[in-house]
Amino acid sequence: EARDSEGDMAAVRLVSASSRQDCLRQVEYYLCDENLPYDEFLLSRRDASGAIECCVLANANRIQSYLPALTPRQRALLLYEVGEESDSIKRVAPCSLARQRPLPADDESAARSAFVKFPRNAEPPALPNLRRLRDLRETREFTGACVVEFGSEEEAKKFVSETGREIDGVAVAEIRLLSEHFAAQIDRKRKRPSSATVVVAFADARSGLERETFKNAKLHGLVFVDYDRGDATGHLRFASDAEADEALATLEAWPESFSKLNDDETKAYWTLVSNRRRHSSLGNARQHKRGRGAARPARRGRGLTIS
Repeated sequence: EARDSEGDMAAVRLVSASSRQDCLRQVEYYLCDENLPYDEFLLSRRDASGAIECCVLANANRIQSYLPALTPRQRALLLYEVGEESDSIKRVAPCSLARQRPLPADDESAARSAFVKFPRNAEPPALPNLRRLRDLRETREFTGACVVEFGSEEEAKKFVSETGREIDGVAVAEIRLLSEHFAAQIDRKRKRPSSATVVVAFADARSGLERETFKNAKLHGLVFVDYDRGDATGHLRFASDAEADEALATLEAWPESFSKLNDDETKAYWTLVSNRRRHSSLGNARQHKRGRGAARPARRGRGLTIS
């Protein structure tokens, strides 16, 4: 076992600095305010302290794509190692990661903190208890967004109400209470699903059809493929009606039959998606309760996001 561990760490040390940074940014994103509160699967895998085992995070498709040469155990060890470099997550022995701060809904400091956005490339003013936020989708660079924590709600409200268009010569693009920022974030998430996309259903799927088949077709405006290989039916999500109609014209030559859902059908589809997510979350939670030593069957992803 010691020899195996030495071999695993030797493989981890061979990973490039850029791949390590990609992995660090990705796990920080998985656990950030924008993602974790809305990720039912990861929420179901948190232990009593809020930590998530690195072996769970290491199985994510994005992490696997960054570390194609590593085994699952090696990927987990690398995530635990890079977690030490983070300013938003922390390592929890023996091999888990957790947020440094509470989830937004549990953060009692939100009411006495201000969310301030400065220009992306500007150095923020020297304010006490200032915490800078990073771009966790692309570069891990600071975004210009900051959180400033105060001793009381009154101080925070006074700071927000009395701050003008700049602080110490640095322009202020946006300022509000952190609690209001969290509320707006929740509102955006609630409004995003069905109203933001147009759904096209398809049936009579040919043998060998895959999600990547649609991605490779480069259909303009395609944002998500909801399909499992081997199924007879599936759904495509488009960003707009016009783009869905353009794709339907292209897909007429395909052997499958395609049709755009009407309002009632779209509502029924999103209800089905919601129920499917809830069922998956409950299944994962029950599986976790069986014990960490229990064998876990491989999970098959349902959809493919087109970026």
